[in-house]
Amino acid sequence: MNEEKDFTKTLFASVETGNLDEVVKLFEKDEAKPDVYDENGMTPLMQAAYKGNYGICQFLLKKKANVNATHHENDYTALMMAALSGKQDVVELLLANGANADHQNSIGKRASELSAFVGQHEISSLIKNYLSLDKLGPYTKGQGVNPPRLPLEAAVPLQKIVMMSNPHPVKIITSIMDCEIINKVEVLKKMESVLSDLCSKSVRSRTDYDEILALKTHYLSTVLEMVINFMKSHPDKKLDNLVKQVLVTNDAGFNIAVEKLIRKSLQDFRYPELPLLQYFVKTISPVKMGAEPTAISCLVNMFIGAHAASLRSDVCDACGDTSSKLRCSVCKEALYCSKRCQKFHWFVHKKFCGKSKQYEIS
Repeated sequence: MNEEKDFTKTLFASVETGNLDEVVKLFEKDEAKPDVYDENGMTPLMQAAYKGNYGICQFLLKKKANVNATHHENDYTALMMAALSGKQDVVELLLANGANADHQNSIGKRASELSAFVGQHEISSLIKNYLSLDKLGPYTKGQGVNPPRLPLEAAVPLQKIVMMSNPHPVKIITSIMDCEIINKVEVLKKMESVLSDLCSKSVRSRTDYDEILALKTHYLSTVLEMVINFMKSHPDKKLDNLVKQVLVTNDAGFNIAVEKLIRKSLQDFRYPELPLLQYFVKTISPVKMGAEPTAISCLVNMFIGAHAASLRSDVCDACGDTSSKLRCSVCKEALYCSKRCQKFHWFVHKKFCGKSKQYEIS
């Protein structure tokens, strides 16, 4: 008994100081178990997650630590601890190992809500938008004589697209452009089919009901369908041309193409009884094109939450990414995340830039 107490005490002390080598030594004995508890019900994994120590978390998970241990006095989990620490790599590691993002602590808060409360909005968005590869796994395996519905190498790119917190169609298109594996009609068609199936399962499942995932996967399948149709209709053209079609604005500079795309996607949703869809329709329907709230702003609110959306700043005028630092060198007003986005948007911006006649992008 004393030996067990000494092990527990030494293990927690080593995790506290971030001494991975010492933690590894403690587990050289076969009988050593990772799920021990301190006086507050904390496990070593929870403590390592709170400290944001990726290496120790990874080691403990390999030793079969319970990622969803809930013996904490306030019913916290390792994911909640990582969410409070703000360490994205640790959060992703725990999620990839089956951490339950829907677990509520003693005051009814989820990990995403706790991270948002302490100002870790990117972490909150990551947790809200997370899609486990386990959900895509069955699609990558053939059943009987039927081939897999999704190529194995396309699973991770699809996961990344579903997890994106930025729903702007230009961002989705450029993500496809940047990934050679999925930048093909035949692969995109399979991805669209999987998204459609995920949408249906999110609505029909009794145990995995998820309104947000249902609407998100439906919207993403709409964008992929647009990309597929363009590639089939214009096999000799690059997706750059589609990006420019999506960036078309009206005379006032409002991105009318994106607004129409999103509204059409909502109209085509197969489950009109879904409460979240009805909320969107009631919010957007009475609004004239070009007025607030826009359809894209409503999608952002859905993906990351209204409070986090209100804190978004320096948004790229082309793809909607935040923290964009590149400005038009003439008017200093248009913002971009990259030179590529600036070039995409130039045909729009030159109509409104005060000195456009003296300025051309090289």
